[in-house]
Amino acid sequence: MQTGIDPTNDFAFKKIFGQPSHAGLTLSLVNSILPLAGRRTASSLSIQNPFVLSDFVDSKEVILDLRLKDSEGRDIQVEMQVKTGGPLERRMLDNWARVYAEQLPKGDGYEVHRPVISIWILKEELFRDEAWLHLVEARVRPGGGIFSEDFLIVALGLGDFWRQRAAAGQAGIDEGPGKWLSFLYEGENLDPEGEPDAERKEALKIMEEISMSKAERAIYLSRFDAQAWRISEIHAAQAKGLEEGLAEGAKTRALEDARNLKRLGVSVALIVEATGLDLETVEGL
Repeated sequence: MQTGIDPTNDFAFKKIFGQPSHAGLTLSLVNSILPLAGRRTASSLSIQNPFVLSDFVDSKEVILDLRLKDSEGRDIQVEMQVKTGGPLERRMLDNWARVYAEQLPKGDGYEVHRPVISIWILKEELFRDEAWLHLVEARVRPGGGIFSEDFLIVALGLGDFWRQRAAAGQAGIDEGPGKWLSFLYEGENLDPEGEPDAERKEALKIMEEISMSKAERAIYLSRFDAQAWRISEIHAAQAKGLEEGLAEGAKTRALEDARNLKRLGVSVALIVEATGLDLETVEGL
């Protein structure tokens, strides 16, 4: 029976991949992605911000999905992002930078830094092309060499991946990253009992727990409301910025018109009437 639980929901995603008791799922997800960027797979991972049910109760705040550290000391972030509106690129950079800065306690030298790998799984398109994998790196120009292996952002587009998978006529369980990308894309329609892959079956059983728990299902549903609230805030901020930008542009044009009219010898009174600027502003031009 299908669980009806969307694994891209932040509560569901964190419960599936953020529990130390299911750390094998987290390791499997991360290790399916690291080779895409030419990075070594992790032999083990510790979850720095494990799933805690109370974090989600009555909360509309953004909760960081996964912050991990591997046996080599690398910091690995994994974010499941449903919407790509707003300045997401800056948020991606900010999240990476915060973790990198926190590696350096006061008094320590820069040699303590370790790579920070920030993985973003995107349900909506961010980059306007058909590629489902984008690697954001720091490169040197000219030459094109890598400036530092410490910086890496990996963006994975679920929609683009699924469309290319369908176009290729693929069916069944994918290998590598496709195992989890296809799971995240169609997970709510999968049946735990009919799932042949052991790890995906384990993840579906966790989703089934959410579905069968009245309290957890209520939290799961509330996260969609929280998501809608955040999106409305983004749209309101964008609309405000557009309105302020238009107003500023109109004022700039009015000032330019006023200057031109003054150069032509038009009276101040007529300029005030024509441009809508106040008398003091026109006289000061």
